[in-house]
Amino acid sequence: YTKKVKKSKDFFLLSKGHAALSLYVILYKKKFFSKKFLYKEFLSDGGKLGGHPDLNTSLGIDFSSGSLGHGLSIGCGIALSKKKHKMPGNTYVLLGDGECNEGMIWESIMFASNFKLNNLTAIIDYNNLQGLDFSNKVIDLSPLDEKLKSFGWEVYIVDGHDISELKKVFSIKNSKPKAVIAKTIKGKGIRSMENSISSHYETIDTKSKYEKLIKELNFIK
Repeated sequence: YTKKVKKSKDFFLLSKGHAALSLYVILYKKKFFSKKFLYKEFLSDGGKLGGHPDLNTSLGIDFSSGSLGHGLSIGCGIALSKKKHKMPGNTYVLLGDGECNEGMIWESIMFASNFKLNNLTAIIDYNNLQGLDFSNKVIDLSPLDEKLKSFGWEVYIVDGHDISELKKVFSIKNSKPKAVIAKTIKGKGIRSMENSISSHYETIDTKSKYEKLIKELNFIK
């Protein structure tokens, strides 16, 4: 395990594993596999690119994720290992806001603070929507920033759609674990899907629907 940690300066963990397709596209762009492989293997029967990422280091997937809450625990382990062995680099974990309902998340938050894991950054996709309802109607996390600060984390609130804001906050040197609360709009850019509960499970299953949504994204005038 230590050898694996040494191989990479930085680690990224997609704890909200249901966003797997975004990860797969990035891995394709990084030439871990071809576009043809992506089309063939994504959500196909027996395919290697499932709805949640499964461990496959040859494809660039170092950890399985999707069982919500586990990713931050793994991230804590990597960050602690790096500190103990005086290795460079940071660990970044992307969480969903609904995922923060999980008790394991708060155990990890306490753990990271206790061991002063200033090489750990948690990014929380704060769109206030989860599978079946608005997040604040399931379990209200507010004030999330104050809760995280009380657990000993440095906290930053940013526009999750503004890449320059994200890059700026990632560059800040911190003495404690860092939490970036990234405020986002679910389905942003597609008016019929924005801030909609149904968009969590919505599929683009017809050509006409695909063409309509592409037009909404302004790819086709």
